[in-house]
Formats: sequence, C-alpha cells, structure tokens
Amino acid sequence: MPRRRRERRARTHDWQAIQQQTLWPEQEQYERLRPIVLFGETAASRAKETGVSERTLHYQADQFERYGMVSLFPKAPAPAANPGQRLPEDVRQLIVDLKAEHPGFRPHEIARICFLRFGRKPSDHTVQRVLADGPKPTVTTRRYPPYAQISDPYQRRRAIVDLHAQGWSHTSISAYLGTPLHRVYEVLKRWARLGHAGLDDLPQQHPAGANRHPSLPGDVRKAPRPQPQALRNVIPHRWSARRPQGDAIQGTVPA
Repeated sequence: MPRRRRERRARTHDWQAIQQQTLWPEQEQYERLRPIVLFGETAASRAKETGVSERTLHYQADQFERYGMVSLFPKAPAPAANPGQRLPEDVRQLIVDLKAEHPGFRPHEIARICFLRFGRKPSDHTVQRVLADGPKPTVTTRRYPPYAQISDPYQRRRAIVDLHAQGWSHTSISAYLGTPLHRVYEVLKRWARLGHAGLDDLPQQHPAGANRHPSLPGDVRKAPRPQPQALRNVIPHRWSARRPQGDAIQGTVPA
C-alpha cells in the first residue's frame, strides 16, 4: 500500500486552525473568502472570525466573483515606461535650473520655456514631478543682476528683451530683475518699434513751443505780459497829443 504524502486531519471550521495549515498567502485568502462566496455568509460575520476588516472582505469577494482565482494573486508590476515618453535629461535639467534661478516660476511658465528651447512642452504634473525627484540644479548664480545694478542702460534693457525671448513672462521678468512691471512693457514696446536703437537712452524731446527764446534770461522769458488796463496808465491820452491852438501857435502870450 502506497505511503500517504499528506497527513490526514479532521475537518474544522475554526479559522485559527485553518490558518495554521495553509501553505500559501493565496490559499489563506481563499479560505477567508470561501464561506462568503460559497455559503453566502456575510462579510461582517466573517470579519469577526478572521480579524480582517469587513470592507476588505467585501472588496476581495467582489474581485473573486468577477475574476476568479486570478484575483487571489498579486497583480503583475506595471510595465516600465517607454523610454521615448521620458523627458530627455537636458529638459529635466533645465526644469530644475529654472526653478533654482527664479523660485517664483510656476509649472506652466517652466513648461513654456521648455517648449521654446526644445520644442517639447511637458505637462504641469510632469514639471512638478521632475522638481520633486529630478537632478540637482547646476545653477548657483544669477545670469543677470537686478535691473538697478546694471550700469549700462543698453544692457539693462537688453536683459528684459533676452528673458522675454526665452519665454519668461512679464511678471517673472519684473520679479526677477526687481523692476516695475510697467517698465518691462515700456522696454518691450521700444524694442518692437525701434529695435536695438530703442534700448539706448533716447534724446530728450521738448514739447512744441517750449524754450523758444534760449538766448534770453530765464527771468525775462517768464515775465508776464502787460495787460491792456496797465498800458492805459503808461501811454498819454490821445487828447494830450494835439497841437496847441490859437496864439500858442504864434508863440504869443495871451493878454
């Protein structure tokens, strides 16, 4: 008579005894679910016997009824991401460098700069993920000092134009260079209208009619013009300019 390979045991419904005899985690999970899916016991009563939450048993029983024994096994790991869908290293480096240079950048601003530089625009979620676990920044200093610290007027305005051409927003340029927002708009308008000539200091333009007599002293130019009423007190009355009549013409003295 062949020898038995398995020890004969008495049948039992005691969960503790069943749990000690199971060999695999999937077998133990099935034994927890068997009274529910086979005999219609409630998940609440089975939860009291096994110590597993009622919600977990509900979910596992639903998965077993839908997928069968496959639901007892752990899910296969998700396939590795397609290398073609991963951002190139130079794009990832640019993202962290931009944030290091100007912490005020928002994800959509960084994505726009990446698109202008590499022709690929990552999503806001991707930018945030790269900032969380991406490479270390290589930027340690500013590319441009604050606007007021640039002595050359041309270079001051050129910094605004360069950052705008790289995709920086007007607000980010203003915050990064520490200059008012209206100045950013003004410089960009001058650049669009005059090109490089608009980045230099423009000559002062006086309004029409101003300083028409530069050779006269300032106090003379500013002197008020006399009014007609004042002129009447200066010019003799017209009757006082008449020639004398009678003997006064002959030069005789009247009697």
